[in-house]
Amino acid sequence: MKKAILVGLVLSLVFGVNALGFAASGNLEDPISKSTDLVVTVGKWAELTVDADSLTIDLTAPGDSFTRTTSVHVKTNTGVDVTLTSPGELVEGDLSWEENAPDSALEWFLSFSSSDRDEKSYALTPGSTDTRTLYFYAKWNDAAAEWWKLRATSDGYRGTAVVTVAAK
Repeated sequence: MKKAILVGLVLSLVFGVNALGFAASGNLEDPISKSTDLVVTVGKWAELTVDADSLTIDLTAPGDSFTRTTSVHVKTNTGVDVTLTSPGELVEGDLSWEENAPDSALEWFLSFSSSDRDEKSYALTPGSTDTRTLYFYAKWNDAAAEWWKLRATSDGYRGTAVVTVAAK
């Protein structure tokens, strides 16, 4: 049994070594060629930069409104969706103000458009770069029935916006 295994191993070695030689042998009057496929795979990658770490608005009197902006830069080698997620409400202590509530004392929105409050996403094609403006708008709404409920605060009404880049 051991002889049979040994003979099998020797034959495998002899034919395995010669197989490489047989693949490259031939009459040199006719060129010999062999081709092989080359493949490079590339991972999906994106880069996201938001210029400002925070956007702050100071409202000093009823009727005041301001817009703060920052740039959002995206570079991508694949198709992606860019999405802006709003906190939904700005909070200070036990008081909160919802986004896009035009009749409340604090009217505010977050968007990729200064005129369309609902523009919170867009798509990019592979191999592209894009820069968009992120708009943060707030108004101390003096036309609201209870404008005086917007309490003064030294720390501010707070929330966190998130910009996400996700492959399609």
